[in-house]
Amino acid sequence: MLTASRVRDLAAHTGDPAVASVYLDVDGRHRPVWADCVTAFDHLADQLVRRAAQRGDLSLSRSVDGDVARMRAWLQAGVDRERTRGVALFACAEQDYFEAVEVPAPLRDDAGVGAVPRVGPLVALLDGRRRALVALVDRRRLRVLRSELGEVSEVLAAEDPEPRAVDTSVEVGSFERHDGEAAEVHYRRAAGLVEQACRDAAPDHVLVAGPDDAVAGLTRHLPPPVAATVAGRLHLATTAGPAEVAAAVDGIEDAVDRARRAAVVEQLMARAGADDGGVLGIEHVLHALAAGKVGTLVVADGFGVAGSSCPSCGALHAGAAGGPCPVCGAELVACDDVVAAAVARSVAANASVVVCPAGELDAAAGGIGALERW
Repeated sequence: MLTASRVRDLAAHTGDPAVASVYLDVDGRHRPVWADCVTAFDHLADQLVRRAAQRGDLSLSRSVDGDVARMRAWLQAGVDRERTRGVALFACAEQDYFEAVEVPAPLRDDAGVGAVPRVGPLVALLDGRRRALVALVDRRRLRVLRSELGEVSEVLAAEDPEPRAVDTSVEVGSFERHDGEAAEVHYRRAAGLVEQACRDAAPDHVLVAGPDDAVAGLTRHLPPPVAATVAGRLHLATTAGPAEVAAAVDGIEDAVDRARRAAVVEQLMARAGADDGGVLGIEHVLHALAAGKVGTLVVADGFGVAGSSCPSCGALHAGAAGGPCPVCGAELVACDDVVAAAVARSVAANASVVVCPAGELDAAAGGIGALERW
Protein backbone atom coordinates (compact mmCIF):
# COMPACT_ATOMS: atom_id res chain seq x y z
CA MET A 1 0.00 0.00 0.00
CA LEU A 2 1.29 3.42 -0.94
CA THR A 3 1.25 5.74 2.07
CA ALA A 4 2.81 9.07 2.97
CA SER A 5 5.01 7.37 5.57
CA ARG A 6 6.34 4.91 3.01
CA VAL A 7 7.19 7.73 0.61
CA ARG A 8 8.99 9.53 3.46
CA ASP A 9 11.01 6.38 4.15
CA LEU A 10 11.98 6.16 0.48
CA ALA A 11 12.92 9.83 0.36
CA ALA A 12 15.13 9.49 3.44
CA HIS A 13 17.39 6.87 1.83
CA THR A 14 20.74 8.05 0.47
CA GLY A 15 22.43 5.82 -2.08
CA ASP A 16 26.12 5.04 -2.28
CA PRO A 17 27.16 5.58 -5.01
CA ALA A 18 23.58 6.35 -6.17
CA VAL A 19 19.98 5.13 -6.34
CA ALA A 20 18.48 4.06 -9.65
CA SER A 21 14.77 4.87 -9.99
CA VAL A 22 12.35 3.51 -12.59
CA TYR A 23 8.66 4.27 -13.09
CA LEU A 24 6.78 1.92 -15.41
CA ASP A 25 3.23 2.07 -16.74
CA VAL A 26 1.88 -1.50 -16.61
CA ASP A 27 -1.78 -0.54 -17.14
CA GLY A 28 -3.42 -3.17 -19.34
CA ARG A 29 -5.51 -0.46 -20.99
CA HIS A 30 -2.33 1.16 -22.30
CA ARG A 31 -0.21 -1.96 -22.74
CA PRO A 32 -2.47 -4.97 -23.25
CA VAL A 33 0.46 -7.33 -23.86
CA TRP A 34 3.03 -7.88 -21.10
CA ALA A 35 5.79 -7.90 -23.72
CA ASP A 36 5.05 -4.19 -24.29
CA CYS A 37 5.82 -3.52 -20.61
CA VAL A 38 9.08 -5.47 -20.90
CA THR A 39 10.11 -3.48 -23.99
CA ALA A 40 9.32 -0.21 -22.20
CA PHE A 41 11.44 -1.29 -19.22
CA ASP A 42 14.33 -2.18 -21.54
CA HIS A 43 14.29 1.37 -22.94
CA LEU A 44 14.33 2.84 -19.43
CA ALA A 45 17.14 0.49 -18.38
CA ASP A 46 19.21 1.62 -21.37
CA GLN A 47 18.72 5.23 -20.23
CA LEU A 48 20.01 4.38 -16.76
CA VAL A 49 23.08 2.57 -18.12
CA ARG A 50 23.92 5.46 -20.49
CA ARG A 51 23.56 8.09 -17.75
CA ALA A 52 25.82 6.10 -15.43
CA ALA A 53 28.41 5.68 -18.19
CA GLN A 54 28.38 9.42 -18.91
CA ARG A 55 29.54 10.07 -15.35
CA GLY A 56 32.77 8.15 -16.03
CA ASP A 57 32.54 6.43 -12.64
CA LEU A 58 33.15 2.67 -12.87
CA SER A 59 31.66 1.96 -9.44
CA LEU A 60 28.48 3.79 -10.42
CA SER A 61 28.21 1.88 -13.71
CA ARG A 62 28.73 -1.41 -11.88
CA SER A 63 26.04 -0.50 -9.34
CA VAL A 64 23.53 0.54 -12.01
CA ASP A 65 24.14 -2.68 -13.96
CA GLY A 66 23.25 -4.59 -10.79
CA ASP A 67 20.21 -2.38 -10.23
CA VAL A 68 18.89 -3.08 -13.73
CA ALA A 69 19.42 -6.82 -13.30
CA ARG A 70 17.51 -6.85 -10.00
CA MET A 71 14.65 -4.77 -11.40
CA ARG A 72 14.38 -7.05 -14.43
CA ALA A 73 14.31 -10.16 -12.22
CA TRP A 74 11.54 -8.61 -10.09
CA LEU A 75 9.45 -7.87 -13.17
CA GLN A 76 10.03 -11.37 -14.54
CA ALA A 77 8.48 -12.78 -11.36
CA GLY A 78 5.20 -11.24 -12.53
CA VAL A 79 2.88 -8.37 -11.70
CA ASP A 80 -0.80 -8.77 -10.82
CA ARG A 81 -2.22 -6.43 -13.44
CA GLU A 82 -5.75 -6.94 -12.15
CA ARG A 83 -4.79 -4.65 -9.27
CA THR A 84 -1.59 -2.93 -10.37
CA ARG A 85 -1.38 -0.26 -13.08
CA GLY A 86 1.89 1.42 -12.17
CA VAL A 87 5.19 0.23 -10.71
CA ALA A 88 8.00 2.23 -9.09
CA LEU A 89 11.35 0.50 -8.56
CA PHE A 90 14.31 1.82 -6.55
CA ALA A 91 17.67 0.08 -6.21
CA CYS A 92 21.26 0.51 -5.14
CA ALA A 93 23.18 -2.74 -5.72
CA GLU A 94 26.24 -1.63 -3.76
CA GLN A 95 24.04 -1.30 -0.66
CA ASP A 96 21.81 -4.30 -1.45
CA TYR A 97 18.94 -1.82 -1.44
CA PHE A 98 15.75 -2.58 -3.37
CA GLU A 99 12.20 -1.30 -3.06
CA ALA A 100 9.20 -1.99 -5.30
CA VAL A 101 5.98 0.00 -5.04
CA GLU A 102 2.86 -1.20 -6.89
CA VAL A 103 -0.02 1.24 -7.25
CA PRO A 104 -3.54 0.89 -8.72
CA ALA A 105 -3.04 3.95 -10.95
CA PRO A 106 -0.95 4.47 -14.10
CA LEU A 107 2.49 6.03 -13.74
CA ARG A 108 4.33 7.81 -16.54
CA ASP A 109 7.49 5.99 -17.69
CA ASP A 110 10.59 7.61 -16.21
CA ALA A 111 14.09 6.70 -15.08
CA GLY A 112 16.91 8.45 -13.30
CA VAL A 113 20.04 8.07 -11.21
CA GLY A 114 20.65 10.22 -8.17
CA ALA A 115 21.74 10.36 -4.57
CA VAL A 116 18.14 9.72 -3.41
CA PRO A 117 15.09 7.97 -4.90
CA ARG A 118 12.98 10.02 -7.32
CA VAL A 119 9.76 10.11 -5.30
CA GLY A 120 8.06 13.01 -7.11
CA PRO A 121 5.56 10.89 -9.10
CA LEU A 122 4.50 9.05 -5.94
CA VAL A 123 4.09 12.36 -4.11
CA ALA A 124 1.94 13.68 -6.98
CA LEU A 125 -0.18 10.53 -6.96
CA LEU A 126 -0.81 10.72 -3.22
CA ASP A 127 -1.44 14.45 -3.36
CA GLY A 128 -3.91 14.30 -6.22
CA ARG A 129 -5.90 11.25 -5.12
CA ARG A 130 -6.69 11.46 -1.46
CA ARG A 131 -8.61 9.09 0.77
CA ALA A 132 -12.35 9.66 0.59
CA LEU A 133 -15.38 8.06 2.19
CA VAL A 134 -18.53 7.91 0.07
CA ALA A 135 -21.87 7.70 1.89
CA LEU A 136 -24.75 6.43 -0.29
CA VAL A 137 -28.02 6.99 1.56
CA ASP A 138 -31.77 6.80 1.01
CA ARG A 139 -34.72 6.59 3.43
CA ARG A 140 -33.91 3.01 4.43
CA ARG A 141 -30.40 2.13 3.33
CA LEU A 142 -26.82 3.31 3.92
CA ARG A 143 -23.66 2.16 2.21
CA VAL A 144 -20.23 3.59 3.03
CA LEU A 145 -17.37 2.98 0.62
CA ARG A 146 -13.73 3.99 0.79
CA SER A 147 -11.92 5.39 -2.25
CA GLU A 148 -8.14 5.49 -2.23
CA LEU A 149 -5.83 5.85 -5.24
CA GLY A 150 -8.67 4.85 -7.56
CA GLU A 151 -9.57 1.68 -5.63
CA VAL A 152 -13.06 1.50 -4.13
CA SER A 153 -14.08 -0.93 -1.40
CA GLU A 154 -17.19 -1.22 0.71
CA VAL A 155 -16.74 -0.40 4.40
CA LEU A 156 -20.24 -1.05 5.71
CA ALA A 157 -23.88 -1.46 4.72
CA ALA A 158 -26.99 -0.99 6.86
CA GLU A 159 -30.69 -1.21 6.13
CA ASP A 160 -33.71 -0.44 8.29
CA PRO A 161 -37.02 -2.29 7.68
CA GLU A 162 -39.86 -0.69 5.76
CA PRO A 163 -42.60 0.63 8.07
CA ARG A 164 -45.83 -1.37 7.86
CA ALA A 165 -49.01 0.47 6.89
CA VAL A 166 -51.13 -0.66 9.88
CA ASP A 167 -53.93 1.11 11.73
CA THR A 168 -53.93 3.96 9.21
CA SER A 169 -57.69 4.21 9.49
CA VAL A 170 -57.46 5.34 13.09
CA GLU A 171 -56.06 8.73 12.22
CA VAL A 172 -55.56 10.38 8.83
CA GLY A 173 -51.89 10.80 8.08
CA SER A 174 -50.69 8.51 10.86
CA PHE A 175 -48.74 6.27 8.50
CA GLU A 176 -47.03 9.25 6.85
CA ARG A 177 -45.96 10.55 10.25
CA HIS A 178 -44.77 7.12 11.28
CA ASP A 179 -42.83 6.75 8.03
CA GLY A 180 -41.21 10.18 8.49
CA GLU A 181 -40.26 9.38 12.08
CA ALA A 182 -38.73 6.08 10.98
CA ALA A 183 -36.71 7.84 8.29
CA GLU A 184 -35.44 10.37 10.85
CA VAL A 185 -34.31 7.53 13.14
CA HIS A 186 -32.55 5.97 10.14
CA TYR A 187 -30.73 9.22 9.28
CA ARG A 188 -29.61 9.63 12.87
CA ARG A 189 -28.30 6.07 12.95
CA ALA A 190 -26.67 6.49 9.53
CA ALA A 191 -24.89 9.64 10.70
CA GLY A 192 -23.48 7.74 13.67
CA LEU A 193 -22.20 4.99 11.36
CA VAL A 194 -20.56 7.53 9.05
CA GLU A 195 -18.93 9.18 12.07
CA GLN A 196 -17.54 5.83 13.20
CA ALA A 197 -16.28 5.08 9.68
CA CYS A 198 -14.48 8.43 9.66
CA ARG A 199 -12.81 7.64 12.98
CA ASP A 200 -11.64 4.29 11.60
CA ALA A 201 -10.51 5.44 8.14
CA ALA A 202 -9.42 9.06 8.81
CA PRO A 203 -10.43 10.24 5.32
CA ASP A 204 -9.32 13.52 3.80
CA HIS A 205 -12.94 14.22 2.93
CA VAL A 206 -16.43 12.74 2.73
CA LEU A 207 -18.70 12.62 -0.32
CA VAL A 208 -22.45 12.00 -0.15
CA ALA A 209 -24.99 10.67 -2.64
CA GLY A 210 -28.68 9.88 -2.70
CA PRO A 211 -32.08 11.56 -3.01
CA ASP A 212 -32.22 15.17 -1.84
CA ASP A 213 -34.30 14.43 1.27
CA ALA A 214 -32.03 11.56 2.31
CA VAL A 215 -28.81 13.56 1.82
CA ALA A 216 -30.31 16.45 3.79
CA GLY A 217 -31.41 14.06 6.55
CA LEU A 218 -27.97 12.46 6.83
CA THR A 219 -26.00 15.72 6.81
CA ARG A 220 -28.41 17.26 9.35
CA HIS A 221 -27.31 14.67 11.92
CA LEU A 222 -23.59 14.57 11.15
CA PRO A 223 -21.48 15.97 14.00
CA PRO A 224 -19.76 19.27 13.05
CA PRO A 225 -16.23 17.81 12.65
CA VAL A 226 -17.53 15.25 10.14
CA ALA A 227 -19.87 17.71 8.40
CA ALA A 228 -16.88 20.02 7.86
CA THR A 229 -15.16 17.30 5.78
CA VAL A 230 -18.07 16.91 3.34
CA ALA A 231 -16.50 18.04 0.06
CA GLY A 232 -19.22 17.38 -2.47
CA ARG A 233 -22.33 15.62 -3.71
CA LEU A 234 -22.33 12.68 -6.10
CA HIS A 235 -25.26 11.70 -8.30
CA LEU A 236 -25.40 7.98 -7.63
CA ALA A 237 -27.98 5.42 -6.56
CA THR A 238 -27.41 3.52 -3.33
CA THR A 239 -26.92 0.39 -5.48
CA ALA A 240 -23.99 1.89 -7.45
CA GLY A 241 -21.08 -0.46 -8.08
CA PRO A 242 -17.38 0.24 -7.40
CA ALA A 243 -16.67 1.31 -10.99
CA GLU A 244 -19.51 3.84 -10.95
CA VAL A 245 -18.37 5.20 -7.59
CA ALA A 246 -14.73 5.44 -8.73
CA ALA A 247 -15.69 7.42 -11.84
CA ALA A 248 -17.87 9.82 -9.84
CA VAL A 249 -15.21 10.31 -7.18
CA ASP A 250 -12.59 11.11 -9.84
CA GLY A 251 -14.66 14.05 -11.05
CA ILE A 252 -15.00 15.52 -7.56
CA GLU A 253 -11.35 14.80 -6.69
CA ASP A 254 -10.16 16.63 -9.80
CA ALA A 255 -12.21 19.72 -8.92
CA VAL A 256 -11.12 19.70 -5.26
CA ASP A 257 -7.48 19.21 -6.25
CA ARG A 258 -7.54 22.02 -8.81
CA ALA A 259 -9.02 24.43 -6.28
CA ARG A 260 -6.50 23.45 -3.61
CA ARG A 261 -3.51 23.81 -5.95
CA ALA A 262 -4.77 27.15 -7.22
CA ALA A 263 -5.04 28.42 -3.65
CA VAL A 264 -1.48 27.32 -2.84
CA VAL A 265 -0.07 28.91 -6.01
CA GLU A 266 -1.97 32.14 -5.30
CA GLN A 267 -0.56 32.22 -1.77
CA LEU A 268 2.96 31.50 -3.08
CA MET A 269 2.86 34.32 -5.62
CA ALA A 270 1.39 36.79 -3.13
CA ARG A 271 3.95 36.02 -0.42
CA ALA A 272 6.84 36.04 -2.88
CA GLY A 273 5.68 39.38 -4.27
CA ALA A 274 5.48 40.84 -0.77
CA ASP A 275 8.81 39.28 0.30
CA ASP A 276 6.83 37.56 3.04
CA GLY A 277 8.15 34.01 3.20
CA GLY A 278 7.64 33.02 -0.42
CA VAL A 279 10.56 32.27 -2.78
CA LEU A 280 10.60 31.59 -6.52
CA GLY A 281 13.15 29.95 -8.79
CA ILE A 282 15.46 27.00 -8.36
CA GLU A 283 18.39 28.81 -6.73
CA HIS A 284 16.24 30.51 -4.08
CA VAL A 285 14.36 27.29 -3.37
CA LEU A 286 17.57 25.27 -2.95
CA HIS A 287 18.94 27.92 -0.61
CA ALA A 288 15.77 27.79 1.52
CA LEU A 289 15.90 23.99 1.51
CA ALA A 290 19.52 23.97 2.70
CA ALA A 291 18.52 26.32 5.53
CA GLY A 292 15.64 24.04 6.56
CA LYS A 293 13.07 26.74 5.82
CA VAL A 294 10.86 25.00 3.24
CA GLY A 295 7.38 24.36 4.59
CA THR A 296 5.66 23.75 1.25
CA LEU A 297 7.47 23.03 -2.00
CA VAL A 298 5.50 23.89 -5.14
CA VAL A 299 6.80 22.44 -8.41
CA ALA A 300 5.52 22.13 -11.97
CA ASP A 301 4.97 18.57 -13.14
CA GLY A 302 7.85 17.45 -15.34
CA PHE A 303 10.13 20.34 -14.35
CA GLY A 304 13.74 19.26 -13.95
CA VAL A 305 17.17 20.88 -13.76
CA ALA A 306 20.56 19.21 -13.98
CA GLY A 307 22.92 20.26 -11.27
CA SER A 308 25.23 19.01 -8.57
CA SER A 309 25.13 17.81 -5.01
CA CYS A 310 27.58 17.74 -2.15
CA PRO A 311 28.36 14.25 -0.83
CA SER A 312 29.50 15.79 2.47
CA CYS A 313 26.81 18.27 3.57
CA GLY A 314 24.10 17.26 1.10
CA ALA A 315 23.63 20.74 -0.37
CA LEU A 316 22.08 20.89 -3.83
CA HIS A 317 23.18 23.33 -6.53
CA ALA A 318 21.78 24.15 -9.96
CA GLY A 319 24.83 24.11 -12.15
CA ALA A 320 27.55 21.86 -13.51
CA ALA A 321 29.37 19.52 -11.17
CA GLY A 322 32.98 20.09 -10.27
CA GLY A 323 34.61 22.55 -7.96
CA PRO A 324 34.13 23.03 -4.23
CA CYS A 325 30.79 23.15 -2.46
CA PRO A 326 30.02 26.76 -1.47
CA VAL A 327 28.74 25.50 1.88
CA CYS A 328 31.43 23.11 3.12
CA GLY A 329 34.14 23.05 0.46
CA ALA A 330 33.84 19.36 -0.50
CA GLU A 331 34.03 18.41 -4.19
CA LEU A 332 30.61 18.57 -5.87
CA VAL A 333 29.30 15.59 -7.88
CA ALA A 334 26.87 15.57 -10.79
CA CYS A 335 23.14 15.28 -10.09
CA ASP A 336 20.81 14.34 -12.97
CA ASP A 337 17.94 16.39 -11.56
CA VAL A 338 18.23 18.66 -8.53
CA VAL A 339 14.46 19.24 -8.63
CA ALA A 340 13.83 15.52 -8.06
CA ALA A 341 16.40 15.61 -5.26
CA ALA A 342 14.74 18.71 -3.76
CA VAL A 343 11.37 16.94 -3.74
CA ALA A 344 12.88 13.96 -1.91
CA ARG A 345 14.65 16.20 0.62
CA SER A 346 11.42 18.12 1.26
CA VAL A 347 9.42 14.92 1.79
CA ALA A 348 12.07 13.51 4.14
CA ALA A 349 11.91 16.77 6.13
CA ASN A 350 8.10 16.46 6.48
CA ALA A 351 7.48 19.47 4.25
CA SER A 352 4.40 19.49 2.03
CA VAL A 353 4.92 19.05 -1.69
CA VAL A 354 2.40 20.30 -4.24
CA VAL A 355 2.90 19.16 -7.83
CA CYS A 356 1.08 21.38 -10.35
CA PRO A 357 0.48 20.99 -14.07
CA ALA A 358 2.98 23.28 -15.78
CA GLY A 359 0.32 25.78 -16.80
CA GLU A 360 -0.87 26.31 -13.23
CA LEU A 361 2.45 27.65 -11.96
CA ASP A 362 3.11 31.18 -13.18
CA ALA A 363 6.05 31.53 -15.58
CA ALA A 364 7.56 34.05 -13.16
CA ALA A 365 8.10 31.19 -10.71
CA GLY A 366 10.50 29.47 -13.11
CA GLY A 367 8.80 26.12 -12.55
CA ILE A 368 9.38 25.95 -8.79
CA GLY A 369 8.75 27.90 -5.59
CA ALA A 370 8.45 27.43 -1.87
CA LEU A 371 6.51 28.72 1.09
CA GLU A 372 8.92 29.05 3.99
CA ARG A 373 8.21 27.89 7.49
CA TRP A 374 7.40 30.74 9.87
